Amino acid sequence: MSLTALVKGLSREVCELRGQLAALNENSKQSVNFIGIDRACSILGKAKSTIYALAREGKLPAYKDPGDKEWKFIEDELVNVVKGNKSVSKIQSFEDMEANLRKGTRPRNWAK
Repeated sequence: MSLTALVKGLSREVCELRGQLAALNENSKQSVNFIGIDRACSILGKAKSTIYALAREGKLPAYKDPGDKEWKFIEDELVNVVKGNKSVSKIQSFEDMEANLRKGTRPRNWAK
């Protein structure tokens, strides 16, 4: 096979792949709902500066279009971050909590 034929075949494949990527991007844009920084602040309960810092550090899922200054967020991803960061209480019951509170206290009749 000649080099020219290979290039033409690759060119056709690239065109097909570009079409498929464009279709995928169009479908994903329709299903993804981006939100701005104000809504992200209300979901996370954090200040804008904190959210920007977390986004820059890669600790928060955030997106920027090339050449755009504004961060975009996906609401479902932020909700998952909040759900994932919830700590589970180590105290299993009210009785356990009461016992932990009494550990360092003197008994009531200590001065007999």
